[in-house]
Amino acid sequence: MHFLSFLLAFIDKLLRYTLDKSGLKGVKIIASDNLWEPITMCMLIDQELHDAIDVIGAHYPGTLTVSEALMSDKQLWSSEDYSTFNDDVGGGCWARILNQNYVNGRMTATISWNLIASYYEELPFGRDGLMTAEEPWSGNYVVESPIWITAHTTQFTQPGWTYLQTVGHLLNGGSYVALTDGLGNLTIVIETMTHDHSVCIRPPLPAFNVSAQNATFNLKGSFVSTAAESCHCVLRPINV
Repeated sequence: MHFLSFLLAFIDKLLRYTLDKSGLKGVKIIASDNLWEPITMCMLIDQELHDAIDVIGAHYPGTLTVSEALMSDKQLWSSEDYSTFNDDVGGGCWARILNQNYVNGRMTATISWNLIASYYEELPFGRDGLMTAEEPWSGNYVVESPIWITAHTTQFTQPGWTYLQTVGHLLNGGSYVALTDGLGNLTIVIETMTHDHSVCIRPPLPAFNVSAQNATFNLKGSFVSTAAESCHCVLRPINV
């Protein structure tokens, strides 16, 4: 409790003040890179702390958040996640949490630890990166499964795009998110990862089922074009 009090005082009494005084008002604070609690409850009862923090970040949230975080009206991030061996199962983990961190927890950013596994595989957390470069001095690197998974989102969106509220779970398992640039462009990302094909290193993943299904997305408003007013998809569970 003493350390917690020190940390909170450091954020709102010293860190924010020092940044502002040094002409760095544009530098934002993400806290507390741990669990959702107790930082979110403290923010709700301490207005000065609430105003000092721009983003609430949690590590390995398991796609879930807490009501206090949602009540804060702050951006929510999974500020460290993944940390899983980058084979096909690791790619499935990354696909599932990229979607479901927003669907379940309204987290608008998911940051992978780590980005590139540039260390020997025999060391702790070997190949726990989106791609692998065990001997970077040689110029050799391996584009692993999570990189291709990432592209399903990053090649069809751009910085500044926002999530729509019309996101959710599919009836027979899986999830979908929708993003837009606000100019009429729309991207829908669907994942149907099975349990055993999407287990992350942490936290434990409760059992769930995914089966083949059809899904129809009806477009309205500015997303309706003369080409199509609906998108019909035949979905199969992803498994190995």
